[in-house]
Amino acid sequence: MSRLPGEFDGIFVVHGQQKPMSPPPTPLASVKFVREVKDALGLDDDAAPAAADWVVGKLHRFLAIDAQPVFDMEGQGPLCSACFMIWPLCGHHVLSEWSPDADEEDEAGSDG
Repeated sequence: MSRLPGEFDGIFVVHGQQKPMSPPPTPLASVKFVREVKDALGLDDDAAPAAADWVVGKLHRFLAIDAQPVFDMEGQGPLCSACFMIWPLCGHHVLSEWSPDADEEDEAGSDG
């Protein structure tokens, strides 16, 4: 299945303000995404928002689990690989399983 243009635009809604270095606010499903989930799963109006919020939360945690600092092609960074805000001010480091030592461990392990 190929990706449709704009398929993922506007599915997250974030309420509240981001506090630097703290976990990012939990995103909720947009009205557009609630409708999409309702239609796809045949849910009623009461169940659809909870189901859509669950999917959005799961997607956000999946995105964040591998978040790490990266630099863009112009050398700007470190930026978060999940949201492209300044790492670690965005807060995804709290949700990420990435470790600064992991790259060194991978390199040391491959010498064998």
